[in-house]
Formats: sequence, structure tokens, C-alpha cells
Amino acid sequence: MKVLFVSSSNHAGGISPITLRQGESLKQAGVSVSYFTMRGRGLRGYLASVLPLRLLIRQSKPDVVHAHFALSGFVAAIASKAPVVVSLMGSDLQERAWVNRLIRFFCRKVWQGVVVKSDRLRQVAGCSRVVVIPNGVDTWVFHPSRRLDACRSLGWSDEKVHIVFGADPLRVEKNFSLAERALALMGRTDVELHLLKGVEPAAVPLWLQAAHVVLLTSTYEGSPNVIKEAMACGRPVVTTDVGDVRQVIGDTPGCFVVENHPSGVAKALEAAVGFALSHPRTAGPDRINLLGLDAASVAAKLVKVYESVSNERKLNE
Repeated sequence: MKVLFVSSSNHAGGISPITLRQGESLKQAGVSVSYFTMRGRGLRGYLASVLPLRLLIRQSKPDVVHAHFALSGFVAAIASKAPVVVSLMGSDLQERAWVNRLIRFFCRKVWQGVVVKSDRLRQVAGCSRVVVIPNGVDTWVFHPSRRLDACRSLGWSDEKVHIVFGADPLRVEKNFSLAERALALMGRTDVELHLLKGVEPAAVPLWLQAAHVVLLTSTYEGSPNVIKEAMACGRPVVTTDVGDVRQVIGDTPGCFVVENHPSGVAKALEAAVGFALSHPRTAGPDRINLLGLDAASVAAKLVKVYESVSNERKLNE
């Protein structure tokens, strides 16, 4: 099966590492994956890619076009005669009202397949054809490692408590001010905060392995990858109740889902640090495997979606 990924290349490193990892997992499942990326912002910027995308589709004849984020999905639907599957990531469902109405119309009438990352997003999308498939974790890359070894590889002090904030603090929805207030309430002088911003994708596993705690204080998410990756590394987690984190974490000791309030975040951070200092790892890797969130399992689910929309198109021809 031939699948063409369509996505933005506005990410700091070009195409999103999450999209690339998903493509690689599909290749390992025997799918031929190629990429078309778009530059420019907003609907007008994306529409400039319609003609070059249409030409590429005519030349390469993919069985399925898989677009990532709603704007890419609009462009793919206009450009493609092949079935279009769209992954809605979460932030695209938090857009202005007219964008949400357009997404719902395309879900019901235009796109052949729609993938969202959590049950909450399925409700927001408001379409019966939506399937829930969170992004998977490459457990060959994100896996437990001795924390002190990872710290020393990064040059982090053995004497400090290392908390990794798992996002760019400049992104408003990541609510970094909540993390700052919680850390101030802890009042600890031994805490060192590390911001997961501008870190090369290849270095992210080492950062997570080196953390005493991985912290996320977002106001909204779809299915935050950093939480699943931290759990796959066996690290304690503190996160606000966004996306599917409550389902992902379950009752894993050392991992906490908290209310959007500084005192609650601070209390959970203290408990998570205590766990990290007394346990080599959490049971997060077992939880990831139990839920089928490893990259291979997720790739198999996506292949079923591709086969379904491809067969449906053939029946209708």
C-alpha cells in the first residue's frame, strides 16, 4: 500500500518529529510512505500548495492520502482524487467557530477517514466516522535507562532534582505560568527546571530518562506525546487533566493527574520527586504496552483505516 503524508513544514526542524516517527512505524509495517510538506501559514498560505500537491498525487498515485491537522486536510481534499484520511491533533479543534464548523462539514461530507487522539476529541469533532487512535511511542527509542547515567551524559548535576517541563513555555496553551507558581510554592532550592524547547528530537529520550519528574500544565491537549514518552521511559509524571492523560496514566504509582491549580501541582510534584528518589522507575512501560500505545500497535490500527477507506472507494467506483 502506498500512502502520501501531507503536513506542514512550519515546525522548527521542518516536518514534525511526531509525523516522521509515525511514518517510520508504518514503513516497518510494510507501508510505502512518502511526504508532501507545505510552508506558509493560515488557510491562504496552505491553499498555495493545492496545485503542486495535485500534480504529485497524479504522478505518484497513492492509495491513500493521510493529512495531519485540519488545514492540511482541507488542502488534501481539494487536491486529491485518492481517499483522504485526516488526523486531527487537538489544537485544530480549538480554533475559531467558523473553522470548527468547516471541520465538522469535512468530517461528515468530504474526508473518507478521520482520526483523533482521544475520546474527548471525538466528541468535539461531532462525526460518526471518527476513530480514536493516539500517536504511538517508539519503545525502542523511549525506554527505561539508569537516571544518573542519563544525567551525567547531559552534564546535569547529581545533587539537583531535575524537573523537565515537557513543552515550549512560549506556547500559551502550555500554561507555563502555572508550572512557575507551583515550583515557587515548593520552595526547594535543589530543583533545576529544564524546558523541552529547541531540543533535538534525538536528544529527547535522554532528557526524559534524566528527569526526576516530567511536568505538563497545559490547558488543553489531544493526546500529549511527552506524557506517553515519559511513561515509556519509566519516569514519574505530573500533568493537568487534559486529553487522554487520565486514561493513559491510570493508577500508575508515581504518576499524577492534577487540577489546574498551583497548590495541587506543587503537592503532586513533591510526591513524584519522593517516588523518583526511592524507586528506579515507574511501571509506565508496562502501562504503555498494556494499552497498545507502542508504535507498532498504532501503525497496525492505521493500516486498517487505510484499507477500509481504500476498499470503500473501490466499491464506489
